[in-house]
Amino acid sequence: MSRSHRHSHGGSRSHHEAQDRSALTPALFRKFQELIYQEAGIWLAVHKHALLTGRVARRLRLLGLNSMEEYHDLITQPDQLHERAVMIDCITTNETHFFREPRHFDFLSQNVFPKWQHEAATGARPTRLRVWTGESLSLHRAVAHARAPGLRFPSR
Repeated sequence: MSRSHRHSHGGSRSHHEAQDRSALTPALFRKFQELIYQEAGIWLAVHKHALLTGRVARRLRLLGLNSMEEYHDLITQPDQLHERAVMIDCITTNETHFFREPRHFDFLSQNVFPKWQHEAATGARPTRLRVWTGESLSLHRAVAHARAPGLRFPSR
């Protein structure tokens, strides 16, 4: 029975057809890795193969595509900025509790800020530090933590 015949009668897809849809060769995985890195600065390790196929599978079904290769061909088109953003959203995990724990600020003060200070002193980075937050409660919390002893990024 052909695919179009099965679909036209509302029959279920075979296991083989579902495997075809999610097939991702190592070469195609590398293309996705490079695209995701280029678009979002995220490097997917090889062991994230299943994560990529699993999270993108729904997009393939919604768009009526038959393979990961078709999806890659689609999202690499110049006019597909929105779909690339949707793909990035599908594969990322949104962290909502980062910078709510003192250890996060300890990490900044012990690892990130000293490096930035050195880079600013040598002219490798601007001396001004700008902070953005998506919600006012987080800003209030960030300011409170930033005033904590030991967490300083001095101004010039």
